[in-house]
Amino acid sequence: MWDILRNPKYTGYQVWNRRARKTAGNRDNPPEAWIWSEEPAHPAVISKEEFEAVAARAAANRGSRQGAAPTRHQYLYRGILRCGICGLRMWGNHRRSSAYYSCQPSHQRSANIPAGHPAHVYLGEPALHEAVVGFLSTALFGPERQTYWRRRLADCGSKQPAAPVGERLKEVTTEVADLERRIERQIANLEAEDATPALRQRIAARIAELEEAVEDRRRRAAALAQEVADAPPTAADLATALDLQPQAVEQGPKLRLRQFLQPELRTLFDSLRLQVAFQPGEAAVDVEVALFADEPSDRRKEVAEVQSVPPGGVGPDLRRLVRLRQRLRLRMKR
Repeated sequence: MWDILRNPKYTGYQVWNRRARKTAGNRDNPPEAWIWSEEPAHPAVISKEEFEAVAARAAANRGSRQGAAPTRHQYLYRGILRCGICGLRMWGNHRRSSAYYSCQPSHQRSANIPAGHPAHVYLGEPALHEAVVGFLSTALFGPERQTYWRRRLADCGSKQPAAPVGERLKEVTTEVADLERRIERQIANLEAEDATPALRQRIAARIAELEEAVEDRRRRAAALAQEVADAPPTAADLATALDLQPQAVEQGPKLRLRQFLQPELRTLFDSLRLQVAFQPGEAAVDVEVALFADEPSDRRKEVAEVQSVPPGGVGPDLRRLVRLRQRLRLRMKR
């Protein structure tokens, strides 16, 4: 199982550039230099998110071992930061003691690079880190976080969908499970020894009908899940989700994020499902975090102890997920 969790091919995607060319010693390239296909190429055994979460946890564990030799360069935002122009992941690099992230279309195997994409987009990690940590310290863990997001929600001015989309999503997901059970029963009938050729033909036709219905429900579920994700949170869910986060004033120095070690920060980022998109034309980043609004109060944990590996299973996550998005201006060095 460990080999599966550490091998990117089991995510269903094609991955290139995992090893350097022979002229470079045929060594392994770091994950930030890998090139992933835009779409899955074969059925997945594990999700891409599970693979990245396990890789991040393994990297954190390696860094925490006593006596282990630290790697020369560790990129905190690896797998988190994307180019806002093409949507592809930016990879880490370094110049002397300073880390930065790059997007170069000439190094990407993608047919969806927009026309006019700059030949080289890069962002220094210090400017990115200052913006992200400042945002999290204020908007998620600061004493005025409820006020902060109430104002953002009011500024948004968007209304919630008229229909209870979350309830419809649950209904469609239940329908999918019921249809799959019916398919299994039909398969059992098809394999019965006393089934005549005519009966097997009818069963096969029925299985095809059920499979078509499953695909239809899955498309509907995906559309509803996207509608839920795109909708702004309700005031009640927003208040509950933020209340579940520990406050810096309650926890003292432990929640001063600038004092966190890199493995602790990465665990925090993974638990928040942090995603960042760099908008080079505006010298800004779009930041998104995801919080759950229905986690029991007795399961609250201190930030540094949150498990980064997501729970197993497939299908949409039906817990009430609150996505918070914000555009942050960067202080770029001239």
